[in-house]
Amino acid sequence: MEGQTESPANPKRKEKKKGKKGKRRNQNATDHGSHRHGNKRKKKQGRKTYLKREKLGSVAAHRPPEKATTSEESKCNLQHEGRVIGLNLFNESVSGGLDNSSLFSLLYLENLNLAYNDFSNSESPQEFGNLMNLSCLNLANAGFAGQIPSEISNLNRLVTLDLSTSRFFSISMLKVEKPNLATLVQNFGELKELYLDGVNISEPGNEWCQALSSSAPNLRVLSMSDCHLSGPFDPSLSELRSLSIIHLDGNPFNAPVPEFIANFINLTSLHLSFCGLKGTFRENVFQIPTLQTLDLSNNELLHGALPDTIDNLSMLSRLDLSNCNFSGSIPNSMANLVQLVYLDMSFNSFTGPIPSFSMAKNLTQINLFHNKLTGQITSTHWNDLPNLVNLHLSFNSLEGSVPVSLFSLPLLQKLQLSNNQFSGLLNYFYVSSYLLDTLDLSSNNLEGPIPILQTLNLNGNLFKGVVPESLGNCKKLEVLNLGNNKIKDAFPCFLKNLSSLHVLILRSNNFYGSIDCGGPNTSWPMLKIVDLASNKFTGRLPRESLSAWKAMMDDAQSQFEHLQFGKIEVMGCYYQDVITVTNKGLDMELVKILTLFTSIDLSCNNLDGPIPEELGELKSLLVLNLSHNALSGHIPPFMGNLTQLESLDLSSNNLTGEIPMQFEDGLTFLEVLNLSFNQLVGPIPNLRHFATFSEASYEGNEGLCGYPLNKKCTLGPRSSPPPFQETHLNSKEIHLNFINVELGFIFGFGIVIWPLMFWKRWSRWYFKQVDDILIRIFPQLNLGIKYHRRRARINQGRRH
Repeated sequence: MEGQTESPANPKRKEKKKGKKGKRRNQNATDHGSHRHGNKRKKKQGRKTYLKREKLGSVAAHRPPEKATTSEESKCNLQHEGRVIGLNLFNESVSGGLDNSSLFSLLYLENLNLAYNDFSNSESPQEFGNLMNLSCLNLANAGFAGQIPSEISNLNRLVTLDLSTSRFFSISMLKVEKPNLATLVQNFGELKELYLDGVNISEPGNEWCQALSSSAPNLRVLSMSDCHLSGPFDPSLSELRSLSIIHLDGNPFNAPVPEFIANFINLTSLHLSFCGLKGTFRENVFQIPTLQTLDLSNNELLHGALPDTIDNLSMLSRLDLSNCNFSGSIPNSMANLVQLVYLDMSFNSFTGPIPSFSMAKNLTQINLFHNKLTGQITSTHWNDLPNLVNLHLSFNSLEGSVPVSLFSLPLLQKLQLSNNQFSGLLNYFYVSSYLLDTLDLSSNNLEGPIPILQTLNLNGNLFKGVVPESLGNCKKLEVLNLGNNKIKDAFPCFLKNLSSLHVLILRSNNFYGSIDCGGPNTSWPMLKIVDLASNKFTGRLPRESLSAWKAMMDDAQSQFEHLQFGKIEVMGCYYQDVITVTNKGLDMELVKILTLFTSIDLSCNNLDGPIPEELGELKSLLVLNLSHNALSGHIPPFMGNLTQLESLDLSSNNLTGEIPMQFEDGLTFLEVLNLSFNQLVGPIPNLRHFATFSEASYEGNEGLCGYPLNKKCTLGPRSSPPPFQETHLNSKEIHLNFINVELGFIFGFGIVIWPLMFWKRWSRWYFKQVDDILIRIFPQLNLGIKYHRRRARINQGRRH
């Protein structure tokens, strides 16, 4: 507000121009019902200081420049005459009292929202009764205490009144004593919503029921939980035929549920938990088609059964009958409650099987523990419930196998099946829900080996903190993928005793320090894929760890077994481990990981020192990426022993010396080579497949010369060592027939081989045809690898 524009004494003052600030959601008092519970918001920056200093007593006269905006959803709503009709200070940390406040001079106010502030347990001012134009008054959890002033009953235009309080926000509570409830509501003929939760009313059923029915005939929302009301319910309450919401939890009625409840044909929400209800619950309540939430929980003397016609509640989203005394079977017709989100019928005496809930796609909670349920739980297709968070079926007599599809639910947090009669094998878990924190299968008849977590894939999230040391207890863990998160931790050496680990991916996090855990025989002998790229690791490459990776030393071509660790059968197909690695400049998604696929990616870190000779022992290695580090020294000749290598990237390091000649003879399968941006010197090998690599593979090395660079070598190219020794040294005769045969063979062989070596399009087509023929003859050669080409890149510039 600016100046006194909101006072009726200055009706002609012009309205300020509207500011550029965005509208504030759910802060207008006219939207009262949408934010009264649970929509408490954090204060926006810059909106609270002046309210704390000036309190509310001078808010009409003092407003900072940024508050000079007026719109339908701003804090002050002005009519064309400049009269304030709305004031919304919801959750603005207003403190102190309202003594002599200019607030009460705003006589044209229609909407006033002071909810969730701190008025220091002061009494509600009588001056609220002067604001005769109010239609909406919200003082919920505003910090008022003591008797509600009788002057509020003067507000005969009220449509919504919220005086509710909660012990979470206030020490002292409001009360309706003198005057009583009848006096408070005597003029509320237009009232449609009444919220008095937590207000001490302490009246018997005939008094509070008659007070409401006689004075507020248009009431639609009745919310008076924890008001110390008592029963029995008076029949006069049935006259409020417009009621759609009845929330009376926590009142000691100690009476049966009245029959007339079913006559509220517009009822959408009925909450009567902790009310001491007793007797048989009326089945006709389950016939109200508009009902969306029903909470009868914690009424231990309330009994009854669920009718087969419960599916008439087609709009029901929340059903809570927990801790009552219901019995009988759970009707199969509950399968038709497709809007169901929350179901809790625990601590009852329900019998028989659990019906299918497959059609309730939005179901998040199923609590049926402590009943007498029997049968199997396979009628529900659990994979049809992707939003399920909690499944609690403990303390029943359920039997059969535990469906493995339960472990594939992506949002599952708690799975509790203890104290039943489940049986059979449970050999493995493939837990795709990274949120699962509770698994209780105790006191059943399950057999076989203890189920062990084998795959943990948390790739591509926003996880922070450190890697939990409890992972070191997962002795059968085979795949650990923590890539692309925000984890900040040292290298997890406490995992080095996981002898079954095949895949370790920590890429794109904030890991730091050395990757050397020490000890030659303690670091992952089965490891095949290591991806530590894009972190902050320092120090030298771990020589002893490299010598312990025995699986990378084996002859991989002799094996075609797949890593099918977490295979879960769902609708006739299999879900298997899926990881993404960078190979030959492309991102590859490995849907079915072959044991012969081996890869090491340590790129984009701060590793230094020479390349250790132990690396040359990993003869089955297919992909090696050490780029964008600070490695130094010569490229060791023993790297020519990596005869299966298809992709080698040593770019952006401090390597010196010449390119080893052993690369020509040893790396015959090499398809991608990147030695750029080092300090290499000498001629580039120009024999065999080395002639196919582009200039980009060698750029940034001023001392290199020869093709494909434009710089020529002054001493000429190096000659390759002789591939074999002459076997006819003592022969003195030359047979022309032999010469003709040999020349013919060389010429014919060259016609095929020469294009394969120097014409890429021809070589790719040729090898593709050969691969297709081999796959048809040997189907097991199909690696099941899906390539997703995002962009061809060779990791250059990733650190810069």
